[in-house]
Amino acid sequence: MDMFDRFHTFTAKITYRI
Repeated sequence: MDMFDRFHTFTAKITYRI
């Protein structure tokens, strides 16, 4: 689940930036 968590964090960062 490490890859999933990393992807989720990356997506969350992009969403927060928007």
